[in-house]
Amino acid sequence: MSGNQLSRAHCGLSLFPPALSLGPVGSERMYFYQSNATEWAVARNHCRSCFRELVSVTPDNAALLVGGLTNDTWTGLRKELDGPMDWSQWSNGDPLTFQNWYPNRPDSNNSGDSCVKFLSFGPWFDEPCETELPYICYEDRFYGNLTVSNVSLTNLSLSWTPGPSNVSQYRVEVSGNTSQVLNSTGLTTLVDSLTPGSPYRFQVFPVKCDRDLNPENATVYTKPERVTDLNVTSVTTETATLRWRRPTGNMDGFLVEVEGFPTLNVTALGEAASVARLSPGKQFTFRVTTLVLDRSISGEPVSVSAFTKPDLVYRLQVSEVTTTMLNLSWARPEGGHDGYRVDWTGNWAFLNHTQTVFTESARLENLEPGTNYSIWVTALVANQSVEGDPVFITSYTRPDVITELAVTETTRTNIAVQWKPPANGSWQSFRVQIPGSPALETADLTANLTGLKSGKEYRVTVTTLAADKTKLSDPVNVTTYTKLNEPKNLHNTSFNTTVIHLSWDVPENMEGVQSSYLINYTTRFWKLSQSVVARTNATILTDVRSGVEYSITVQTLLQMGQSNVTSQPIAIKCSTKGVDRVLTLGMQCQSKDPLQCDTEQTREQAMKELKKLLNDKLDGVTWTLRWRDSSD
Repeated sequence: MSGNQLSRAHCGLSLFPPALSLGPVGSERMYFYQSNATEWAVARNHCRSCFRELVSVTPDNAALLVGGLTNDTWTGLRKELDGPMDWSQWSNGDPLTFQNWYPNRPDSNNSGDSCVKFLSFGPWFDEPCETELPYICYEDRFYGNLTVSNVSLTNLSLSWTPGPSNVSQYRVEVSGNTSQVLNSTGLTTLVDSLTPGSPYRFQVFPVKCDRDLNPENATVYTKPERVTDLNVTSVTTETATLRWRRPTGNMDGFLVEVEGFPTLNVTALGEAASVARLSPGKQFTFRVTTLVLDRSISGEPVSVSAFTKPDLVYRLQVSEVTTTMLNLSWARPEGGHDGYRVDWTGNWAFLNHTQTVFTESARLENLEPGTNYSIWVTALVANQSVEGDPVFITSYTRPDVITELAVTETTRTNIAVQWKPPANGSWQSFRVQIPGSPALETADLTANLTGLKSGKEYRVTVTTLAADKTKLSDPVNVTTYTKLNEPKNLHNTSFNTTVIHLSWDVPENMEGVQSSYLINYTTRFWKLSQSVVARTNATILTDVRSGVEYSITVQTLLQMGQSNVTSQPIAIKCSTKGVDRVLTLGMQCQSKDPLQCDTEQTREQAMKELKKLLNDKLDGVTWTLRWRDSSD
């Protein structure tokens, strides 16, 4: 066996643990028993070539070194070395500070050179250097630094600390999901054919005398591949969901970063992730990076940008309504937006209209009167390519006005009206109203207003109603009067030869009406007709003639606009007190029969004929007719 092989064979003995710190602070000294017997100088050369030096004995390692010896064994002490005197230093140059000589040794009578051996039970004994004995070599355990650089997907560079002298080469062992062994005489190497995103252990063994020294170690992950097919599959006002395709090779999750917002970053194990707590209507750039288990390296990031959905508009309202236009207004949503889409539809749901606006208002024109419109307002962002959820509102346009409103009949307490429907659009019903009275709602084209005051002016208003009963057309008006009630209980309270006193009751159902009374009085005898106007319900007729019968009528009188209107008349007849006048009429009777004129029958017949004549001639005059004989 070679010395190196022997050192391997024996370094496992408990006598010489391979990693025992017995040297200076910071070093770890190892001892190698060489069983092949040789001269001291040959032994030293071999130790210096394949290890460091022959062993030096100190109080710290003395018991350890001799604990397992069965033969005499060379140490690194020699009488004649480069020290200031004999037996003053070890072969490695350390001063001799500890001695454990066998009694009477070294031999003071020996003037020549000699070397020191361990006796098998531990004491030192000087021996001619040419004697062939086993020996013990030592070296300090090698510790170097292995550096990994230029890590990529499938390769990397290794560089390491030079080993001790006489290193013939370096063996590089790669272990992971694939294994490799490389040999190098330099201090660097390139390792390729690796799998992306995988952990690898690298060991660089300095090889000295066919013996592996303590390896330089490093563990590192290769760079994982980047994801592919990254897309933002859905967004809300506050979240974005991303999906991607897992790359080839290995990885241990994904880091999803939000550019500029590190607190929003998330990690994912699968090929999807949702990012929360975003702001509405804003553009965000997301980066997805593949990770390895220890997070020591990551893949190349892949980026994608997307807008979150803008938030809802709020306080949407219809601020102005006409028959063909709706004016909308609303408050801008929280977050970002760059416009709004307004959609609306009327009676025909399949006829959808759209308008894009850039302020918080919209004017919908060319609409149908009296029609219910469904309206949606949606906030937009990203040049109108991303839209929020719509906010919904409904509103009727005002219905159109009626046409040809007319009064068809009036009575003392009723007014009847009729009209034609609006020329355009839709309507539900009509509201007919006069001031101070409850409104009448009807789906007909006529209305009868009852319970009115007699002789009063009324303005009748007809308004078209939409189906929601809140949208009204402009009113259409017509003005008319109810007919007048006539006075009641007309009677003359007194009279004389020149005046007649009249009174009557005020007409019913005319409280509050500012009316007067027209009194007409006529006499047939004198063929006179006169009239007066009274402001109250009593009057005195003057300028009348005595003893004449008057026909008197009283009517309620009301000025309506530019004309006067009167009620039906009430009438009485009364006579003034007469001034007595006696008119004697003579009658001559002629008959063939001398006794005919003197009969009672003839007299009665004559009186009858005379009364008839006087009734015709004295119509309207108070008179009496009495027969008187000529003898009276």
